[in-house]
Amino acid sequence: MANGTKTKEEIVLLVRNYFDEAYDAKRDRMDLNRLNFDCFHLRSSYFHKVEGQSQEFLGKVNLAVEQISAFIQQGLIDIGDWFRVDTAPGIAPEALTISPEDVRRLTKRQLELVGFNTKVSDALKLGLLGSLMIAKVHGKFVNKPQFIVRDEVDGINIKKRLVEKENKVWQLCIDLVRQEDWYPDPTGRGLYEIQRIEMDYYKLLELAKMPGSTYDLEAVKSLQPSSGLLSERERDKHTETAQNTTEGGSKRSTIVLDEFWGNIVDPTTGELLYENIVATVADEKTLIQKPTPNPLWHQKSPFVVTPIERVPNSVWHKAVMDAPTRHNMAMNELYNLMVDGAMMGVHGIKQYRPEWLDDPEQISGGIPPGTSLAVTQAMPPGAQVLERVDTSSVPAEALNMYNAMSSEFNQSAFTNDLRLGVLPSRSVKATEVVEASQSITGVFAGLAKNIEVSFIEAVVERSWMTIAQHMNDLHFEDVKAILGPRADLVQSISPEERFAETVNGLKFRVFGITRTLNKIKEFRKIQGLLQTIGSSEILMQAFSQKFDFNKLLDEVMKSLDINTEKLQLDEAEIAAGPEPQGGPDMQSNIPQAGAAVNERVEEEGGIPKPDFPPSRATGGG
Repeated sequence: MANGTKTKEEIVLLVRNYFDEAYDAKRDRMDLNRLNFDCFHLRSSYFHKVEGQSQEFLGKVNLAVEQISAFIQQGLIDIGDWFRVDTAPGIAPEALTISPEDVRRLTKRQLELVGFNTKVSDALKLGLLGSLMIAKVHGKFVNKPQFIVRDEVDGINIKKRLVEKENKVWQLCIDLVRQEDWYPDPTGRGLYEIQRIEMDYYKLLELAKMPGSTYDLEAVKSLQPSSGLLSERERDKHTETAQNTTEGGSKRSTIVLDEFWGNIVDPTTGELLYENIVATVADEKTLIQKPTPNPLWHQKSPFVVTPIERVPNSVWHKAVMDAPTRHNMAMNELYNLMVDGAMMGVHGIKQYRPEWLDDPEQISGGIPPGTSLAVTQAMPPGAQVLERVDTSSVPAEALNMYNAMSSEFNQSAFTNDLRLGVLPSRSVKATEVVEASQSITGVFAGLAKNIEVSFIEAVVERSWMTIAQHMNDLHFEDVKAILGPRADLVQSISPEERFAETVNGLKFRVFGITRTLNKIKEFRKIQGLLQTIGSSEILMQAFSQKFDFNKLLDEVMKSLDINTEKLQLDEAEIAAGPEPQGGPDMQSNIPQAGAAVNERVEEEGGIPKPDFPPSRATGGG
C-alpha cells in the first residue's frame, strides 16, 4: 500500500468518480447488449404495427447462440480429460512434493462442485451477446452437514437418535459477472476494476459478523436498506433473464455494494495513494471496507475477463451477435410483411351494399365461409351484393431479399442452414457443403483456441491458486478420497510452501475444445493412410515391420470418439488367449504356401523371385 491518508468520505468520492468514468465509457456498449438480449429472448417493439398486422419473431439469434455454446461445451463434456497439469520448464516432477496429477484431481473436484461445464456455457452466451466473458474466482465457507447416530437412554430402553452436525468447509466459487455490473478502467491501463453487487441486507450483516471479516460492522449496521422498491439494477437485469419484474412483493431489504479492486490515485497531485487494494462502498455513500491490501496470495484481481471477438486496443471489444441481431430484426420485418401479404391474399378486402341486404345485421360480425346472404327485391339482376375489391400477393422480390438477408445472417453468425438443421433453399453440391463447413470450422478453431487459453485456462489456473491458498480449509475426507494415502503428506506441508511450489512449478493446459475440432481432421488423415498402405502389399509389409497396428486401431477409435476402455479385454479373456481362426487344415495333404516358398528357395539357392504377371508393355499376355 502506498501513502494513503485520505478520509472515508474522500475515499468514497474517489471510488464514485472512478465508477462514473467507467459508466460513461460503456453506455453505447450496454445499449447494444440490451438489443442483443432482446433479440435472443424474441422481444421487439411493434408500436408501428396496426391491429391485425403480423407480429411474428424469428429465433435466428437464439438458435445461433445455442449452437455455438453447445459446441464449445461439448469439448468439455464429451471427452474424459479436457485439461492437464504439467511441470514448468526446467522442473523435474520428482522435485515436487505435490505431483501434477494430485493438483489436477483436486482442481477437477472443485470445478465439478461449482458446475464448471454449465459456467462455461453460460459465460459463452454472455460473451456472444454482450462482448465479454467475465468470471470472478474466489471461495467461501459452506455448510457440510455430517450425520451421526447417538444412543439415548429412555427409561430401560436405548433408542437410536439421528443428529446433524454442522461443519464449515471452504469451497471454490466461480461467479459469472454481468457486463452491466462490471466497471473497468476505460483507458485499458488497468488502474481499477469495480463490481456492483446487490446483496440482501441480512447476508451482508452475516458476513460482517464473521470472525476475521474485513467489513466494518458498525458501518454496516448504520445502513438503511431499501425495502420493497425495485432497483434500477433489477430493471436492467430482467432484460437478460426475460423474467417479469415485481414491485414490492416480499419487501426484501437490499444493499448495493461497489467492490473496488486496484489502485487509487490522487486526482490533484497524481500521486499513488493506495496500491493493489480492495475497498467496498455501500449505497454509494458509506465505506464499509476501508482500503485493504489484496487478500489473494496471487496478488491479482479475482476477475478473468476475455472477449470472443477482439478489437485491438479496446476494453469492451465487440459481440459476435451485434451484426446478426440487426439482420434478425430486418428479417422479422420482411417475414411479417410476407405473412400480411399472404393473409391479405386469402381474406382480402370486400365491399357490400347494405341497401340490397334483407338484414344488414347478418354481416356485422364478419362473413364466415359458407354464409348465405338474403337480398332484397331492389338488387338488380346480375349485380353482386358483396364483391372483392383488392388483388394482393407476395412479390418475388420480397422472397429474394429475405433469402439474401438469411445468407448474410449465416455469414455474420458463423453458421449455415445445415448447421441450424434447415435444408438449403436451393440445390447445392456436396463440395459446396464441405467447403462451407470447413470454412466455418476454421473460424471456430481460432475462436475456440482463444476461449481455451485466454478464458478457460486462466480460470482453471486462477482456481488452483485460490484452492492452494485455502487448502487446509477443504473437507479432509474429500481430499483423502481423491489423493488416497498421499493426502496426509499433502496436508502436512505449510500452505505457503504448498502455494509457492505449485504456482511456480506447474503449468495448466486446456485442450478439450480444440481436440473436438481436430477429431474429424485426424480421422481423415488416418483414413488416407490406411487407403495408401492398403493399396500396396509392399507398403503393408513395411508398415507392419515399423509400426503397431494395435496402436493405429486405438488412434482410429479415439478420432471417432469411441471409449476404448469399454471394448478392451479383461484379464481372464487375455489369459484364455485368442479363439482359433479359420485357415488351412494342418492335417491336410495340400502343400501350404509357406512350404512351397521354402522349397523353391532351397532349389534355387537364393532369394525367391516373385511370379509377377507379364507386362503388357513388353508384349506379354
